[in-house]
Parts: sequence; C-alpha cells; structure tokens
Amino acid sequence: MIGIAAGAMFPDARLFFLAPCTLAAAVLVYRLFCQRPARLTPLVFMIGIGALCIQPLLTDHLPEGHIVHRIDDTIHTLTGTIVSEPIFGPGRQRFVVDVPRQESSAGRPIGPFGRVRVTVIGAGAALARGDRIQFDAKLRPFRNFENPGRFDYRRYMALQGVRASAYVKPADVKLLAEAAPGPMATARRVLSSFISARVDAPASGILRALLIGDRDGISRPVREMFNRAGVGHILAISGLHVGIVAAAAFFAFRHCLVFFPFFLKRGWTRKAGALLAMGAVIGYGLLAGMSPSTQRAVIMVSTFMLAMVFGRSSDPLNTLALAAVAILAIDPAALFSISFQLSFAAVAAILYGMESADHWAFIQKVHPRALRRMLLFVFVSVLAIAGTLPLTAYYFNRISLVGLAANFLVIPLIGFAVVPLALGSAVFLVLAEAPAAAGFAAAAALLNLAMEGISLFAKIPHAAVRVVTPSLLEIAVYYVLLGAALKLHTGRKARLAIAAALLIGGGDACHWIQHRLWHPEMRVTGIDVGQGSASLLELPRGKTMLIDGGGFSDNRLFDVGAQVVAPLLWRKKIATVDTVVLSHPNSDHLNGLIFIVDNFKVKEVWTNGLAADTEGYRQFMAALEAGGVRRPPFEGLERRRILNGARIEILHPQKDFMARASGKDRLPDANDSSIVVRAGLGEVNFLFPGDAMASAESEMVSIGCGRLAATVLAAPHHGSRTSSTTGFLDCVKPEVVIVSSGWSRRRYFPHPTVQKRYCERNLTVLCTHRCGAVTVVTDGKEYRVQTVVAPEEKRE
Repeated sequence: MIGIAAGAMFPDARLFFLAPCTLAAAVLVYRLFCQRPARLTPLVFMIGIGALCIQPLLTDHLPEGHIVHRIDDTIHTLTGTIVSEPIFGPGRQRFVVDVPRQESSAGRPIGPFGRVRVTVIGAGAALARGDRIQFDAKLRPFRNFENPGRFDYRRYMALQGVRASAYVKPADVKLLAEAAPGPMATARRVLSSFISARVDAPASGILRALLIGDRDGISRPVREMFNRAGVGHILAISGLHVGIVAAAAFFAFRHCLVFFPFFLKRGWTRKAGALLAMGAVIGYGLLAGMSPSTQRAVIMVSTFMLAMVFGRSSDPLNTLALAAVAILAIDPAALFSISFQLSFAAVAAILYGMESADHWAFIQKVHPRALRRMLLFVFVSVLAIAGTLPLTAYYFNRISLVGLAANFLVIPLIGFAVVPLALGSAVFLVLAEAPAAAGFAAAAALLNLAMEGISLFAKIPHAAVRVVTPSLLEIAVYYVLLGAALKLHTGRKARLAIAAALLIGGGDACHWIQHRLWHPEMRVTGIDVGQGSASLLELPRGKTMLIDGGGFSDNRLFDVGAQVVAPLLWRKKIATVDTVVLSHPNSDHLNGLIFIVDNFKVKEVWTNGLAADTEGYRQFMAALEAGGVRRPPFEGLERRRILNGARIEILHPQKDFMARASGKDRLPDANDSSIVVRAGLGEVNFLFPGDAMASAESEMVSIGCGRLAATVLAAPHHGSRTSSTTGFLDCVKPEVVIVSSGWSRRRYFPHPTVQKRYCERNLTVLCTHRCGAVTVVTDGKEYRVQTVVAPEEKRE
C-alpha cells in the first residue's frame, strides 16, 4: 500500500523505485540462501514492487500510437470491444471501449490504441459488455474543475486505464459482433429479468443489488433514504453478504454430508463442508460481479475455509493482509477506490477491536449467552461505524446519527432473512419457477417491511448531518486516538499516544478556527465551474457570501453544486453560507445553488424576483421553501450594508425595475436585470455584474463612476461581446479581470473584441478555463492573486 501510494505521487520516477527494489531483491535472495534474518529487506522490496505496479497507469510517457497522442480535431475511426457495463442516463449511454493495438509489417502502430470512454447521445440500441463496435469520433481529453482540493477526475480515469473520451450519435456506432454470453452473464441476466418481472419496485432493484450486484435499479430517493439511515452499506455486496452465504452453505453441506458414510467414517464432514462452502462463496462472488469489497470478502472467507480444510488456525489480521495483497496484485488501482478503503477500514477496526475485546471483562462475564452475543453484535457495529467514520466524512461529507439503531433492524432482517431467502429462490429457479417466484415474493415482503423501518429512521429530524471535509492530518489523528483508546488497558504507551494525538488535534483546531473565523482579511474566489459563474466571498471574521453557483442545463447529467461548489466549501470548513445571491435565474448561474440550499445552512437568499419556466428554478424555489430560508423581496433589500468591516452594495437593477418594465408592456431581460454586487474592504473593491449587457452597463455608468470603481472585475456575461463596453471599463477602471468560462467555449469567452479592450487597458486577465479558480486576498490596502494553475502553464 505504501509503495502504490508513493508510485502514484511520483509516476515518472521509475528509476527511483527500481534501483532500491532490485537491490532489496538481491539482498533478500542472499539472506534467504544464507539462512539469515531478512529484517527490513522485504518491506523495501514490496514498497518498490507496489510503486512499479501503479506507475504505468499514471505516467505521461505512453508509447507511440496511444490514443493520448491522437487527441486533436481529427475524426478517427475506432474499432474495439466494450469492457465495462454500460451506464444508462437521460437520453444517453456510457461505456469504456478497449481499442487493441494493430501493427504494420514494420512493427509500427496502425491507428490509435488504448481505452476510450464513449458516450452515445440520443436514443439508440442498448449495447452490452463484450460487444465489438466501430465508431467515428474526435478524441477529447478529460478535464478537471481546477479548484482548491478538487477531485482529480483525470487521474481517476487514468487509474482505470482510460485516457480519452468520445461523444457520438447512435448513427455513428456500428455493432460488429454481439458478446458471447458466458454462464455467469447468462445467470445474471436471467435472474435480473425474473426478479424484475415478478417483484415490484423498489424491492426488485434492491434484490438485484443483493444478488447480482446490479444497483442501477435503485432510485436516487431510495439510495438517499438508506444513506440517511446509515445503512447504505447493505446495498453493496461485501463481507456481511459473503459471510452469510458462507455460514449458510457450511451449515447445509456439513449436515448433508452426515448422511454419507464415506465422509462420516473418516471425520471429513467438517472439512468437506468447508471446501464446498468455499465453492459456494466463490460462485456467489462471480455472480455478484466481484467488486473490490466482494473480492476482499471472498478471499478472506476462502482463506478461513482453507484453514479449516488443512486443520490450521488462521490469524484474522494476516487473513485481511492476504486479501489486500491478492486484490492489489491483480488491480493496484483498487487502493484508491472508496469501496476498498471503506471495507478494509471496517474489517480492520472490527478485528483490531475484537482482539482488544478479550480484555473487556464485562462482555465476557455477561449471561445468558444470547445477551452476550447481543452485546458483541453492538460492539462489532460500533467498531465498524467508528472505523469508517472519517472516510465517510472525507468522501461523502455526511454522518448518520441513527446508523447504529437502524443496523439493529436492517442486518438481522435483510442480512439473515432476505439474502438467504433470495439466494435459495435463485437456486430453485434452476429447478422450477413456481417455488422460486414464491421465495422472491416472500423476500420482497420482508424487504418492504425493512424499508418501512428504514424510512422511519430516515425521517427523524437530523437523522444525518452534513460535515466539513477532514484533512488527512485530522484523519490520522482520529485513527491514532481510536487505536490507542482500544488499547488503553495496555498501559503507558497508549496514554502517551492519546496525549500526542490530542495535542496535535488541538493545534489543528486552533489553526482552522483562526483561518475560518478569526481572519481579518477578505478573500474572494472565482470558482471554476466551467461555462457558468460562481464566486465565494469570505468576509472578515467568518461571514460568507456565495454569488451564483454555476450549473449545467440538466442537473441529472452533472450537478455542479454537488460535485464542484459544495466540495470547495466543505474543504474550506464552510458549513454555513450567510448570504446566497442569485444574480438572475439562468441555469448556468442557478442550478448549482439547488444543492447548496438543500445541504448547507443558508441564512438568506437574494434574488431579483424574476422567475424562469425551468425545472431548475422550480427545484430551487422548492428547496428554499423546504429549508425555510429567508428570501426578502428585492425591493426590500438593503442597498448598502457593512458586514464585519466589509462593504456590500447592490448597484443594479433599480428597486422598481419590474414596475418600469410592466409599464412598457414587456418582461425585463434576464441578463440585463442581473443583480450587480460591489463588495470591498478598505481601498480594494470587487464588482460582480452577473450577465449584465451593454444597456445595463450604460445605466450603471449613468449613476456615477465613483460607485462602480473596482480593483477586481468579474467579467460581465463571461466576457461576451455584448458586454464590457468601453464606457463601462473606463468607469470601473479595474486592474484584474476574472473571466468565468468553460474550456469548450474558450474561443468565445472572452470574445476577441473584448479581449482587445482588456489588453488596451493593460489589465491582468485570468480565465478560469486556463487558470482554474482565482482567489484574491486583501487586507484593505494591498491584494494578492492566487490561481490553482499558474497562468503561464498550459492547461490541458
């Protein structure tokens, strides 16, 4: 694990890891040959092996002909095989195609080769994994939203061996050969069809997830309900499900083998039962798709069963380590998957804690046995939740407060009743449909009962709370505290570890309190949201304001608020937004705010009162209503206010702009009616004009240049040629212009004519599609500009 993490940090430093790894291998062979202790040599060797395994996935030095060298405006004809299960979305399907390398007689590659993520836009034939297809497309690189602490999507795809994407229409895709279904694929398809035909949703989708690992049939509201109740883990096949299958199979096979004298006379019923149960476990894992969590469970259980077969005792932590080695040897990138980290953290916490539980006399002395087992079940649940708590906060920014109680209902009912009943029904399906249908109906009835209980837990106020993102240091401090607390009975070392962790944690808390709540400066961040606009204002002493939230036209395809804006806020330890400003209700300013209003404590929202006939606007208004967020009428807003020494002014539109427009018997233009905010501290001012165009700029100029003057200007309408007029720029007199625009529209934002005006005035122009997020920090006298990507660097 250390080697893989180090290799991922330095993907091109192959020699740096190869040299010590080779030397360690030589020393290891020598010491083994001389029968001397190897000491730390195996550790150095394995670190080197781990680094060398992951580096080929992340290096930029790829062979000639690889698709990464063919990313241009050329349309390529590519032929390959679909190697991932297609994901279906609104009007599109997405999958990964492996294009094989083809060589000429001289050994040179013919055409691009490598893996491509293909998105088919429009209604077309549903494709399947294993299909061989041909398509014409331009190859595109993956791009990140370059914000502080952002998710590295390019690296995420590279770890899957995918370096380019392509968007095609159904007419551009030609099916050359359908996949030849294997036995497991056929079984999965038959089971899926049978369950869908005889069990109503949402139970049918959950049953498919529990049996074959297919979670596509689980709707977003159902997932949200399970996650709020803290039982979302039940939907992913992991150690719980595999352990139940192993226990049930071992019990059944062992008792059946009693009736066979051959096994009974030799005392092999236990060993043969374990061997047959291992086969059942492997079969279930293959049927379920062998996800990382399933792989870990199958390997662990199989190791335990083999220990029974050979009459050897198994060490739980060594078994867990063996499972990690086996999975990472096959797929080194699994180390960075959330399911791998969560499943191993949970199991490691349980094993480490249960090892300590031997010293907890109150558990050992409890009678009767049923009560003792119940206490152990509680203890195991607490350990699993505690072991995954920081990772859950880091990746999902949510903690369920009712998870422990909800698991008392879910694990016995779903784990020990629904799963065995559904698996038994699946076996009966081979023999006869009638008993299988009855079994699935009974499983669905129990599942619906469990879901009623889960729904009750999820509806409890504050059943789940949103939390800010912990840093890696905070996660490390937490695990040290947890490990030391479980070993507190061992003496002085555990107490010293707790003291050191508390000291470091206290220092970290003081840092964030000062950085987040006590800072005297003003920080303004132009967030990289692609083709949209979003600006975060961190005012002195902790007040925050979010002006617009970016957004795509359809949040079902990509939610900028959930995937871009919210993670930035949580990384900055912001859970409360004092004021949200929606300049105007266009989707590229509005749709990202829906998630923010739903998941943050928003005290107040400013809008200009204009409505939009869009689904995004309706969801935004519903979120405001559900959250009880204060939304004063535009005409009632204070035009000027002071917040902790920072000035906030509304310059446009006028209070009566709606009345004036109705007098002219027309609706106000949405762009020209954008709320224009001027914020400042001391001598440094910032101007946020939204999508104001020439007429609005002319109206603002007429009120006087003194109120418009600003050091930093957010380019009106993303730098469109309809805005940034000469009179407006001469009135504002900015020194820095921040242009919020997407990479696909880089040729138009800023428009060449507007860019020329900026250059004529010798302004510093920073575009988010080149520089990523732009942050300006000021103490009221001076200011400094920070960008995620250096302006002189070429952003791919």
